[in-house]
Formats: sequence, C-alpha cells, structure tokens
Amino acid sequence: MERIIVSYKRPPNRIVNYHHILLYDGNEAIVSAGTMKLPDSLLMEATKSLKRHYLVLWFNFPLAWHDIGAVYDGQGELRGYYCDIITPIRRIPKGFRTTDLFLDLWVFPGGRYVILDQDEFEEAIKRKWIGNRWEKRAKMELRSLIAQIEQKRFPPPFVRGFLEKASKNFKLF
Repeated sequence: MERIIVSYKRPPNRIVNYHHILLYDGNEAIVSAGTMKLPDSLLMEATKSLKRHYLVLWFNFPLAWHDIGAVYDGQGELRGYYCDIITPIRRIPKGFRTTDLFLDLWVFPGGRYVILDQDEFEEAIKRKWIGNRWEKRAKMELRSLIAQIEQKRFPPPFVRGFLEKASKNFKLF
C-alpha cells in the first residue's frame, strides 16, 4: 500500500505532517487511513472509554473546505465523524497540503454534533492569523455541514458508500 503525507499548516506558522496509507485516489475524493488522538473534550462522551488513539478513514474532497474523518474504535465500531474546516487541498509529491482554519465539528453516529475549537478560531481572527475571507468561508462551511446533518444528508453519499464497501471488503482491525 502506498503511503502519503498529509500536511496541515496551522496558522500562523505551525506545520504538522501526518503519515497515512492511501486507500483511494479519484476525482471525487482522496481516501486515506491513519490514526488520531481524540480531543480530551470528546473522550468520555464519544467513546465511553479512556482510549486516546483511533483508526480514522479520512475523506478529502478536491474543492471542499472541509474533510471528514470516520473514527473507529479497536473493535471496528464507528464512534463518529471528525470534520476539519480547512482550505481546499493542494497536491504535493507523495500527498497533499492544506491550511487548518481551526473550526472542527464532531458528529455522533446518531446525528448529534458538537462544534469544537471555536475559542481557537476566535483567537486566530483576533491575532489576524486568518483573514476576513477565510473567516467568512470557514463559518459558511461549518453552517453548510450542520445543515447537511440536520437534513439527514450527512455523511455524503460517497462517504457512506465507501464505508459500506470497506466494511465488507477490508479488514480494518
């Protein structure tokens, strides 16, 4: 399996590189597998355990201002979706790059959601780490994702279909 680098710039100047395994690279999305540490604020509510690292299938869409991570526990049970509000991805050799716009959204399997990192977003605006255009775009993207959830259109069909096929064809754990 091919390994890729997912590079997130976190304004003003922090860069974090994640090493993922590429599962799919098509016009509609890039899908990769990696692990993530859930934020402390979600650990108890999302997982009912103290485990910190989870398998995530990441969905990055070429023109979207967000990604979607399907988060699984060690028994292969979907625990929720982690959505980063980001700039559209740019391909780089062996992966892609994006800028994290601070706002995140956690979506429970039943459709309930929690907005994360609003304080960091406000701080980034205050410090002018993100400009007015990105601020407006990030807020608009968050509202769009919430509308999809409330209208029962989340996750999008591509994500749903990929996860259904993956659960039948891949041994994830």
